[in-house]
Parts: sequence; structure tokens; C-alpha cells
Amino acid sequence: MDVALTSFVGGNVLQTFRMIFRKKGDSKYLSHLDLMRCFTRAVKRTGFKAWYTEGYNPHLYLMFLSPLSLGFESDYEAVDIRLDDNADTKEFISRINEALPMGVEVVTISQSVCNYKDLGYSSWEILIRNKEHFINKEKIFEFLDQDKILVIKKSKKGLERQEDIKQYIKRLTVVEDEDDLTIYADFVTNLSVSLNPQLFLDSFWKYASIVDIPDVRITRKMLLDIHGNKME
Repeated sequence: MDVALTSFVGGNVLQTFRMIFRKKGDSKYLSHLDLMRCFTRAVKRTGFKAWYTEGYNPHLYLMFLSPLSLGFESDYEAVDIRLDDNADTKEFISRINEALPMGVEVVTISQSVCNYKDLGYSSWEILIRNKEHFINKEKIFEFLDQDKILVIKKSKKGLERQEDIKQYIKRLTVVEDEDDLTIYADFVTNLSVSLNPQLFLDSFWKYASIVDIPDVRITRKMLLDIHGNKME
């Protein structure tokens, strides 16, 4: 990949590092903008030198690989930051976690291996509390066996268009037990397209004529590159 190198005043070299973090519990209600503010404040409190954009209103360089939708949890989120290439990463993790809100935790930080442009898929776990609902894996696979799964999407200008989301489903398996049903799926996630699990579910509810929507917990488990490898 093309490594972005910049220099601090004084000649120290900046390197792009990738933070992998979790977003669990009540932190799922933090919007992407709120999360950016949290990370900006937390990085400042670490005391580590980081790169800021230039110009009239400089701000901390943070590149979130795929912003998480409100209400979703995640075991594997990624954000790029530029730090001194000799930065003590263990100390950085310790300091930033002290400053982040409960439920947001940086797990690792290392010099990024793959370019953010190589992002290809998100792996999802969709837990459906199913005991009192007539939902089973056969119905889900019947839904998937359609030639097309058409949904209505709106543009930023309010224009509506039909889109086939079946083309964005790379893999899907279903595990069913007495009380719950869990969908494990890899959906396309890149710079131009990102299939939202909630859009997938809403389309299924409509197909199955389910009005009384069951309790659902959506968790992103992994970010994958275009070859299906972990984004690191």
C-alpha cells in the first residue's frame, strides 16, 4: 500500500497507525459525530503528538474505515490516525482508554497493513429473539432464493429508486435454537456501497409479512478486505 508519511515540526516522521476498537453496550447510541468528538478529546488527553490538518480550522486526522450505524454494536471497528512512528503503542492504548467513554475500548494499535480503499466486507451477527415469533431459517433461505431482493432507497435529494441488495450479500448462514435465531453474514462494505443489516431485515420483515417486529441485536464482528482477509 502507499504509506502516508508526514513530518512534525522538528523533523519527526509521522506514520499512519490503525486503531482497532470495540463499541459495546450503551455506547451504541453514540452517533458517528459524537464518536469522532470522543476520540479527538481522548487523543489530546494522551499527550501524544498527532497530525492535524492544515488551514484556517485545523482538526485531528481521523479516518474511520466504515462508520457504524446508530444502535449497532461492534467487536471490530477501525480508525486511522497519524502518530510519531516511534510512538509507544502500549502506553498510547492505556492512556486513550482512560479518556474514552464506557463501552468504547481500543484493543490494538499498529502501523496499518492494508489501505482503507481495500475495504470489502463487514461480517455481522444478527441475533433475533425468536421464541414467540414464527420465524425460522427455512423462511430466511426462501427469502434469499428470490432472483432479486428489491428495496426502495432514497437519495440525498429525496429521489426514490429501486435497488437489488441480493448482489451485496456475500455469505449468510443461520443458527437456530429453542429461543433465538442468529444470522451470520458478510455484506459488501466499501467506499461506494455498504449494505446496512437493518435494511436487509426490514426487507425480510416485509417479505414474511411480520408486523410485530421481534427484538434484534446487531453486532459487527469483523471488517474484511476485498479478498476476505481481516482489515489490519
